[in-house]
Amino acid sequence: MQPGAKPGQTYQYQITTRMTDASIATTPERALTGSENGTSVIVANDFDWGDDVFPPIPRERQIIYELHVGTFARPDASTAATFYDAIEKLDYLEELGVNMIELMPVTCMVSSHGWGYAPNHIYAVESSYGGRHGLMSFVRACHDRGIGVILDVVFNHLDGNGVTMAIRRLE
Repeated sequence: MQPGAKPGQTYQYQITTRMTDASIATTPERALTGSENGTSVIVANDFDWGDDVFPPIPRERQIIYELHVGTFARPDASTAATFYDAIEKLDYLEELGVNMIELMPVTCMVSSHGWGYAPNHIYAVESSYGGRHGLMSFVRACHDRGIGVILDVVFNHLDGNGVTMAIRRLE
């Protein structure tokens, strides 16, 4: 990262090899998608976790609920739910005895109306679900209720126009 770079600024890397012309590549670890042209955005690490330290739950004691953020608590069938909508239903899951939530993929997707199995950036959180702050708020709200959170990730389903395309251009 360039010295003096600040949160909110966009960036790309230009990579030149002996085999190919220069390519503009996004970074796999980018936290936000800047635009259709593949820029990355520098994000601030400003979420207040407070004193949140979640103790591990032994595997044999885990009662896991698999949750799809977009459909779990949506206000109506025409819109996707968000992490904030799901937070409103956590008391219900707690009453069921759930102590671990497995989130179906929440990474940035090609379409905001999918199940998450076509991610285009593995480290960017889907904005229609509430983005990274929504995810962090959800995790903190779960931890406040003694509920752990695990993620379902699907690296083998990466969209060919995302990070993998940027890497393949260098071959």
